[in-house]
Order: sequence, then C-alpha cells, then structure tokens
Amino acid sequence: NALNYRTDDVATRVGEITGGLGVDRIVEVAFGRNLGLDAEAIALHGTIAAYSSDAEAEPRLPFWELLFKNVTIRLVGSDDLPEEAERLAVKDISTCLGAGVLRPRIGMRFPLERIAEAHEALEGSQSCGRVILDID
Repeated sequence: NALNYRTDDVATRVGEITGGLGVDRIVEVAFGRNLGLDAEAIALHGTIAAYSSDAEAEPRLPFWELLFKNVTIRLVGSDDLPEEAERLAVKDISTCLGAGVLRPRIGMRFPLERIAEAHEALEGSQSCGRVILDID
C-alpha cells in the first residue's frame, strides 16, 4: 500500500491497513517533523531508523507514547557505514534495479554542470521523484 503524506491521514490509514497494530519499522528522513505521526503509526516493539531531521535539528520526543510501545530509535549516519555494508548495498540495489523490483520515479534530470540547480530543486520539493545528475 502506498500512502501520500500530503493528502492521506497517514496514521489512520496505517491503523486500518495493519488492523490497529501499526508498522514494525519506519525509515525516517524528517525525524523531528514526523515524530508525532511515527509515534502513532509504530507498532509495539517497533523501530524508527532516522537518517535526517532537517526541519528540526533538536526534536522533542513524545516520550511516554514511545516508551509504552517499547520503541527503539536508531540514528543512522550514512557517511560512516562500514565499507562492506556499502558494497553489499550497491550490489543489492543494482540487482533489484536490474530485476525491475525497484523502479524509482525520476522527476528531474540535470547535467553535472547544473548541480546547484539540482540541489535547489530538492530543497524546494520541485520534483515529484528522484533528481538525477547525468555524469559523462
């Protein structure tokens, strides 16, 4: 099931889809902004793995709600993963792309010379999909 966070009541839909149990794992790109939603949607003994919190660098935790669900919060720094983990990730992603299992939506393409414009498109959410840099 795909949910649109801009139009769907995500917490309600997650509850409906999971029979009220919530989801076991959340991979979070906007940790501070989404903590309230995550606390509602996460299952008992679930894990929230966050690798970014741009909008709120020092988020406040809904402590009691997360505590009573025994939630694990993992902060994942992608800049210092072990080299072997990165190698395996590239291999797995390439395999999934080749098999057609992973089909990312490409929203915009830029030549490398326009990298600043590509970054601005990401920051401004101008793209619906991935922003690709073409490197010769």
